[in-house]
Amino acid sequence: MLRSGDRWWRRAAESMRRHRATAAARRALRAECRSQLACMPVPRPFTLEGLISGIEAARNRRIKLVPVPDHLLANTDVCGLWLQLDDVPVDLILHVEGTTSFHRQRIILHELAHIWCDDTTEANFEELARLLPDFPPATLRRLLTRGRVMARHRYDSPTERRAEMLADLLHQEAYATEHIDDPTLRHLAEDLTHTPHTSRKPRVRL
Repeated sequence: MLRSGDRWWRRAAESMRRHRATAAARRALRAECRSQLACMPVPRPFTLEGLISGIEAARNRRIKLVPVPDHLLANTDVCGLWLQLDDVPVDLILHVEGTTSFHRQRIILHELAHIWCDDTTEANFEELARLLPDFPPATLRRLLTRGRVMARHRYDSPTERRAEMLADLLHQEAYATEHIDDPTLRHLAEDLTHTPHTSRKPRVRL
């Protein structure tokens, strides 16, 4: 039978192991995202339009931004969606209309990260209907007949964490006052400016 002190030390050791594993996973994810960022056609000075144009050229597919009326997303946690059309080489990024330019760019960067990483997790009609309850069913069916709606139902999944971190790095590029050429200083700046995740439930960027 373990004494109370022994149990405390065992719990503390287990907590430390989990913390180290989480930190190691986050470092690996950040390294992967930096590698992806290095391959992306990021314009300098940064513009969202320039980034979109570069991704379009690299993938040979157009990207169109489509604002969605607020009332269609009011009862959901969704604020962005990616639709990959099959009949034409076009990707649609649907984003909530009534938001700030800052938040709009965050939504779009998250979806661009999914597009660049080719995170193709396709949703069927039933999944979309649950995800977007205020969308008319006929509209959802038309979306699905035109192409594939990329939607993810586990927001703590590896692809979601990667997209969010890559969007963070792109956002830092967008709001940096100047580009730091030295990689060590650049990585230090990224670490210092990265916003930590909180327990508050975010609106979802799919």
